[in-house]
Amino acid sequence: MQLLQIAKINLHHNFAVHILIGMLVLLVTPVLFGITDLDRLASAVPLERFVVLLGPILLTPVFGPEQNSEIDDVVSAKYVGSSVVYAVRIFCLTGIMAVMVLVFAIYMRESGCEIAPVHVTGTIADAVFLGSLGMLAGSLTGNAAVAYMLPVMYYTLCLGAGSKLGSFYLFAMEEGNYVGKPRLLLIGVLLAAGSVWIREMKKR
Repeated sequence: MQLLQIAKINLHHNFAVHILIGMLVLLVTPVLFGITDLDRLASAVPLERFVVLLGPILLTPVFGPEQNSEIDDVVSAKYVGSSVVYAVRIFCLTGIMAVMVLVFAIYMRESGCEIAPVHVTGTIADAVFLGSLGMLAGSLTGNAAVAYMLPVMYYTLCLGAGSKLGSFYLFAMEEGNYVGKPRLLLIGVLLAAGSVWIREMKKR
């Protein structure tokens, strides 16, 4: 019950704007990309090029509220450890992100696109990976601008380097390659956990 209360307060007071921005991204995507009657490869383009941005939008600001020293003191003073608060935030925001990706994929399918389950899981994997990069930068620097900069830089690197990045290439589904997605998801989870650990170490 206490965890549910933590989730409710955080989503309402700290992340409502980010969730709305994420919804805006989904609304804009059909405008930027034609998503009618796309084949399997073409369907991956709007998902990997734009929908994955839900990751940085929702996960990067996980440590954002504590940049306010007063909020940081309140969270630190709670009976529930701050790492638990961070975990609840990550779990809830990742769940919301996954639902958003799924809803958009269903919309694409209803628009005649060839959508497979791997499109959904692959997009979520990319988004978690990008978001975890932002979390890592945020935990190390405590700076929101730098936190967002790292996933943007990696996204740009993928645009330039292409498939030379191998399993770490974000846009591999466009080429029919899905092998690296589980690895990106695993690394993303580890980076997220490492970010929480770094944040806790810096508090001590």
